[in-house]
Order: sequence, then C-alpha cells, then structure tokens
Amino acid sequence: MKQYRRLVCVRRSHLKKLAPIAMLFIMLVFMLLTFATLASASPDIIQEPSFETVGDWTYSETDPDFIIGARSEDWKTQGTYSYKFSSIGTITNTAYCQVLQSVNFDLLDTISFDAYLWSGGNTRFKASVFVGASEVWTKPCTTAATVYLHEEIDVSGYSGSQDLIFRITCIKNPTTGQDQTNYFDNIKTWGSFSDLGHSTVHNVFTTGENDVYMYGENFESGTYHVGFYDADGTKTCSDGTLTTDTLAAQCKFTVYPDSAYGTWHAVVYKEPNSPPATYIANDPDRVVEDSFYVQQGAIPEFPAVIAAIAVCMLCAVAYVVMRRKVGKR
Repeated sequence: MKQYRRLVCVRRSHLKKLAPIAMLFIMLVFMLLTFATLASASPDIIQEPSFETVGDWTYSETDPDFIIGARSEDWKTQGTYSYKFSSIGTITNTAYCQVLQSVNFDLLDTISFDAYLWSGGNTRFKASVFVGASEVWTKPCTTAATVYLHEEIDVSGYSGSQDLIFRITCIKNPTTGQDQTNYFDNIKTWGSFSDLGHSTVHNVFTTGENDVYMYGENFESGTYHVGFYDADGTKTCSDGTLTTDTLAAQCKFTVYPDSAYGTWHAVVYKEPNSPPATYIANDPDRVVEDSFYVQQGAIPEFPAVIAAIAVCMLCAVAYVVMRRKVGKR
C-alpha cells in the first residue's frame, strides 16, 4: 500500500511538472495555426475577371436588337478573350444590355479594367459600370474608337453582396439603324488592408496601425514592383510578390516624418517598368494603383512576428516560475 501511495505521488508530481510544458505546447500550436490562417491566400473576389470563361456572369438586355453579349477574341488586353457587346438595328432610347455577377464589396477597395468603346454613325451609346443601382463609371461610345486602359474605380464606400454590372445604354433615339461594338477586359482588384489575412478593407490608418497590407487579384505571370508614395509624392519603399494571380505587398509608414502623413499611393508596375522616384498620377505605364490615408497621430506597433516572439518568451518565463514552485514542494 505504501509503494502504491508513493507511485501515485510520483505520478502526480510528474503531471505537475509536465503541465506547464503542455500549456506552452498548446499555445505554440494555436499561434502557428493562427498565423497559417492569416497567411493563406484569399479566395477570388471576382470570378472570371478576364472573361476566359463566362459561367459566373449573367447577360441580359432590354431591346432585342442588341446582339447577345459573349466573350470574343476580336479585342483583348489580357488572356485570349474579352467580353463583347454589339447591336445592329433600331435601339430605343434608354434601352441597355449588360453583364453582371454578385460580388462581396466588403473585400473590394479599387476595381481596374480595360475597355474598347465605339458607336457607328453618331454618339448614341454610353458605357457604364454599376455597383448595384449606383453608376460608378461612365464614358461615351464615340464614332472614333477609343481604348481605355487601367480605368480605376474607388468602391471602398460599398459593402455587402451587390451586383457588379458592365452596361451599354442607348442615350439617343436613332434616325437610322445604329451599330455599336464595345468590349471590356482585364478586371483587377487592388486595395489596402489592416491585416495580413486581407479580410478587412482599410483606407484610413491611425494610432497603432503602422503597416499597410496591399492585396490584389488577376495579375498575369511576371515580375511586379509596388511603389509606395507618401503625401509628398516621394517613394518610400518598394515591395511585391506574385503568387499565381495574386499580388501582395506591405509597407511600414510610421518611420517617416510628419510631413509625409496624408494621402499615400500604392502603384503597381510590371517589368520592364519600375516605380519612378516620385509619384506620377495616372501614369500610363502602371498596372493599377490605389490610395489610402495616414493620419498624423500614427505610432509604431509590434509587428505580428515580434508579438509572437514576445508571447513565447512570456510562456517560457511562466514555465520556469511554475517549475521552480513545483520543485520547492
């Protein structure tokens, strides 16, 4: 009986010694899983952004003289296809054709796309982009075919699931039959986030937020450079990595003087182009850009990795203290 009691006491003693180690191990596993989740790639925000397939897009029209929209090889800026709208005949005023899909705008900051616009005989059509019922971009379809590259729309003010719509609308009653041929292609997303997991669009950074995390989708294979420009237009850092079709970049902004606070720009360039020393608004060589605001009150904070190391050190100290207490008993 005495031997049994000694054995139970020994085992209980071992359990007390192992408890801090087990606790430390569980915390480390939890932290690793958390960081793995943050670092994982986000799912595609916009499906089929280059119209290589169109199964996730829905076409509709309000006048039968519109020719059903479909992907086309006639004009494109990325991949093999674009989306083509065309018509021939008498289109009534205010009639339109469109293609759309439902998108989660909680994850969208800036949308970029390319367009080719043309209207035969007279300017009788306009091209538009809508978020739900809100028209966020529009251009006339003129008799001189016009190509628009890197057209960018700030959609940071929209939230929830809403339709992203590309539309061609008749804006004038015809005197004769009217033709139009218009294309959209190469939709990209690009925006600023407060977290490495890119789960929260963030445009205003303040105290305790000294890192901006840029993230975008639908980038072709190649080497990219992201230039970050402060409020004075000075390039502060350049960063960027391409993984499949996503581009991620990060910049710390609190190391710069107060004069640098204000509206910043994160501009993407693809080789052989590279970020210039000073900011060029609407630079034709850029791929896409986005802006965010840094408030003067911003102060540094520990990066996630340093925070993880600090937690590990605290766990180690706690383990040593508990072990000494157990040893004294």
